[in-house]
Amino acid sequence: SDVITRTATKRINWNSYKINQNSDKVGVFVSIVSTKIPFKGAGKEYIGDDIDEMVAACKQAIMQCALQLKSKITRVQAAREQRNRKKALEKYIPNAASAIFTVLDGMVGNAARGPKRVKLESSTTLLRDVKLGQVLEEHLEKKLHE
Repeated sequence: SDVITRTATKRINWNSYKINQNSDKVGVFVSIVSTKIPFKGAGKEYIGDDIDEMVAACKQAIMQCALQLKSKITRVQAAREQRNRKKALEKYIPNAASAIFTVLDGMVGNAARGPKRVKLESSTTLLRDVKLGQVLEEHLEKKLHE
């Protein structure tokens, strides 16, 4: 029946902040300082949640903190997804480098026919470098790892 406990557990939609209330461990600590705190009970153990201004202030403060936490969680998740995506793609680099080199080697072996191919050979030095042996499959693999 404490204002902070009720606000944190019932009045805030934690899913909108990428926090699973059941599995994620989030601690909420709030310090309320005033000369007239509406304690409930003689032991001054908890603050009542019957004052709307206090409920609104606590909810707003917790939501602002949760918004900052959401941005951090989002950055961490994005970095983790980027690492996983890179790791998954790196498995295919040797096959991709081999396929690209096979295509380039085949293009070097065939004479240029057609305007697009002539334009490609005149505008890039890649085919010339493959023909001279300056570009190898290992070079392509290294560039794909970058």
